[in-house]
Amino acid sequence: IPTGCQAFVINYELSLIASEILRATELHRKKKKYQPPTQLTTDAVRFLGGCFDGSTITTMILCLSPANVNGWETWYSLQYATKVSKLWVPVKEKKALDAGKALAKAKKQ
Repeated sequence: IPTGCQAFVINYELSLIASEILRATELHRKKKKYQPPTQLTTDAVRFLGGCFDGSTITTMILCLSPANVNGWETWYSLQYATKVSKLWVPVKEKKALDAGKALAKAKKQ
């Protein structure tokens, strides 16, 4: 795939993820249940959609280039990070698992 096409696909997917973050946050603030999209979306959005319901904790790291030639990319990355930083999801409590018991159970299966 040509480099320009790769950049388009990556930025499109990042845009979808940012939109989903904003949608999930808005639904949680309105005390409504969030459902990850199942159609007309990408695998990454479906995968990360599970992170936006509170069942997991997710961290995103932003890397910036100090080169002047990458100014536009740096600006876009900072705008994206601003959207991601607005994600607010109530975390669902989970019971602690004994790793030894879980491993033994997995080996039996």
